[in-house]
Amino acid sequence: MYTLLAKNDDLFVTSVRERIVQRTKGTNKVRILVSNEKNGISMKDCQAIMYYKLPISDEWHPKELTPSEELYQNKYVEYVFTTDTWLTAEYGDVVIELRFYNVSLKDGINVDQYLRKITDGIIHISCSKDWASGIADDLLSPI
Repeated sequence: MYTLLAKNDDLFVTSVRERIVQRTKGTNKVRILVSNEKNGISMKDCQAIMYYKLPISDEWHPKELTPSEELYQNKYVEYVFTTDTWLTAEYGDVVIELRFYNVSLKDGINVDQYLRKITDGIIHISCSKDWASGIADDLLSPI
């Protein structure tokens, strides 16, 4: 499983690499691990949105992440998702940024907002020489 670990300095480290090939769908998983707490705020209580930039089109896209029910090793919030063509459409280095949002009422009147950004994550997508002859996404949707 391709694994990215978010360090306390808000940078990603790739701790486990796995070969992911362009235009693959449903065959690989990506795990993102984040310390459960930063400055007294639980990341599990925040909304997590991963932004990723495809390497060729150079466009940013959002993807909301859902945490696993249990903490990983009792200290990390774990997000696991299966790769799909939204991520594997283009070969090269997909840049990942993770943002945590939390808005709450502080004293019933004042709003307390929190935003944490974790940057510099990379998921490498290997080139498939013959990706155009693959099965179209719409044909795979019944599966």
